[in-house]
Amino acid sequence: MLYIRKTLFFFIICFPVWLFGQNSMEFASPLKIPIHLAGVFGECRPTHFHAGMDIRTNQVSGLPVLAISDGYISRIKISATGYGKAIYITHADSMVSVYGHLSSLQSDVSDFVKSKQEEAQVFEIDLQVPEGLFPVKKGSEIGLSGNSGSSGGPHLHFEVRDKHENIINPLLFNFKTIDTKSPVFTSIAVYDQSINRFNSVPRIIQVDSKSSTVSKYKLISDTVVVNSPLVSIAVSAFDQMENSTGQLALYKLSMQLDNKKQFEFVMDTFSFEESKKVFAYIDQYLLDKYSKKYQRCYCIPDGNIQTISCNESKGIIDLSDNKVHSVVISAEDIHKNNGELRFYIQYKTGGTGFERVILPSKISAYPNSPLRFSFGNIQIDAESGSFYDTTNIIYKRETVIQKGYITPSLFFGRSYERTLKPFSVSFRLNNLPTSQKEKVVCVRKSNGVPVAFQSQWKDSVLTCSGYEMGEFSVMIDTMPPKIVVLTALSTKENMKGSRISFKVTDNLSGLAKYNGFIDGQWKVFEHDAKTGTIFYNLDIPKEQKLHDLVLKVEDFRQNKSEVRLTFKY
Repeated sequence: MLYIRKTLFFFIICFPVWLFGQNSMEFASPLKIPIHLAGVFGECRPTHFHAGMDIRTNQVSGLPVLAISDGYISRIKISATGYGKAIYITHADSMVSVYGHLSSLQSDVSDFVKSKQEEAQVFEIDLQVPEGLFPVKKGSEIGLSGNSGSSGGPHLHFEVRDKHENIINPLLFNFKTIDTKSPVFTSIAVYDQSINRFNSVPRIIQVDSKSSTVSKYKLISDTVVVNSPLVSIAVSAFDQMENSTGQLALYKLSMQLDNKKQFEFVMDTFSFEESKKVFAYIDQYLLDKYSKKYQRCYCIPDGNIQTISCNESKGIIDLSDNKVHSVVISAEDIHKNNGELRFYIQYKTGGTGFERVILPSKISAYPNSPLRFSFGNIQIDAESGSFYDTTNIIYKRETVIQKGYITPSLFFGRSYERTLKPFSVSFRLNNLPTSQKEKVVCVRKSNGVPVAFQSQWKDSVLTCSGYEMGEFSVMIDTMPPKIVVLTALSTKENMKGSRISFKVTDNLSGLAKYNGFIDGQWKVFEHDAKTGTIFYNLDIPKEQKLHDLVLKVEDFRQNKSEVRLTFKY
């Protein structure tokens, strides 16, 4: 059986990795403490494959972060979300190391960034730094660890990229970690791949914990008997490691049928474009239903990445001969600890059937075809390549306008379904008064709560775009953001501490921009989106005199608020 693999591409991409990891480059650790991981490369996050490794910092911020090798700071990005305060260092052969969620940068770098922020009068900034401006040596301090951006707790996000911006598994570079634990299997999902594949529910079969041993797993039924001649498999499994309490992503996953390889997944490298195909690799229906990640052991039309390879049958198992076939699914971490799940599978006309579902009104979308669908005054458009497999999309339009909305809701797909490219939802609003147009916002309900997303007007049509399906409607946003002062300030007593903080919330369209002023001069007020806080670290002389502070905020529908304070410092 021919085993299909993009050999030349794999060699071009991965040969430098092995060369640098084993011979040419000996990287230093980015922290002075032992590397204990909270997250690994390729982890299946809600919207992407994780692009690096998350190193624990003992639940504190402020640990020195070190350059892993000689090079120069080539990029600095400051954001209220994402990696927060992040430094990019270019090394030999244009390899790049990335350090995210920092709390602060080295003073000369910080001064440079601050001057650029003040010049542009923005907090969020993405700077390309000229070579030679900030050279670094291996082991030199570049900043302090923190919790900035979309971080769920203090840690260092660290990653390695090649010159083409492909992200590479950092553990291929021999960073010292302790790992003697094998991957763990919990269950499998069996899919009907016959003519009924679009209206059947995968069958879940649990691992038998009593008969399984460490690294050797069996199912509760030694032989899986099905009533479909064509099936595919997904598996729920995870890795584990010393000094890590969470379930970590697998490095390698493969499946054999009768000792012949059907499927293999090796998480060495991927591109940013491929990262969002996590939706294709992980079964979103089962994730939504069971809160468990089932990783497909078969290939689908437009959901594969360079680290996935299949045989010519794309991992689909043909059981039409009615014989008993052996299946071996192997999982391995980067330290060669492995786990193995063995079982048999057979097709019988009287075998256990698959649950069938009857879908309500639906339309079919195809991987290599555009989609256009109209329902009254609402139109859906998706370009070719938006769907990773043939998809039956359920839809329904409400007839009653809910309180607070100006259009009936359109249900387009299930809330857990996503596309690879953004699709658009267009509402024709012919009778909307001109005075209200600038206040109108598209919303998608998430757990019953309306969440605004990007939209634009053309004539009388409001068009919104996004990746997530679900319930869509239109609302009017006339309420300005709310500002709450979190720091006690006085005009009589000298201020204690060196930070003034505010809590800023918006009811619908979200915070679009803000500006902070001290004594009439624009200052860098920082923004932490996950907590909704805006804060100013005082950089004025401590002279025990009165100062005027102004904070102005505005949402995406031009609703504005401001607060004016006087304080002594």
